[in-house]
Amino acid sequence: MAKLKIDGSSRARFGNKPFGNEAVHRHSLETGATGILLNSRDATVALAVNDVITVGLLQAGLVADTVKIIVSTAFGAGVKCSLGFAYADGVDSTALPQDAAYFGTAIDISAVGEIAVPLKKKLLPLPKDAFLVLTITGAAVAQAAYADVVVKGELLGAE
Repeated sequence: MAKLKIDGSSRARFGNKPFGNEAVHRHSLETGATGILLNSRDATVALAVNDVITVGLLQAGLVADTVKIIVSTAFGAGVKCSLGFAYADGVDSTALPQDAAYFGTAIDISAVGEIAVPLKKKLLPLPKDAFLVLTITGAAVAQAAYADVVVKGELLGAE
């Protein structure tokens, strides 16, 4: 299992500044012709099952209420993923324990389309900055692929 990070993943936050507290985090995930993650210094081989990719950064105080993955170029037959978060400082929180599958599991990214990820957990604010993480499941990636991961929510501010 590899742990990979997409370069520049902390710069993709858009919001309702300076008024309001709605935030949209959009992060992209792209692989080259052989399935190697692009825009990452860590990636040297194709994405395999159980590889964890740090897709982006979610701000402390964010209450995510809408998550979707827009697959523009399919990741290949049988490729699925889970989507969750891990705290940026590496220390778990009892207020909201980090969970690599918090937003969803068995999300099928093997075909082009917009995938609404149905949230099934209580909506709570992130107590601190967290990385949005995507774990490859189902099958390895062996081709060029592209997806945008969009997280919308309300910024309540860090506690």
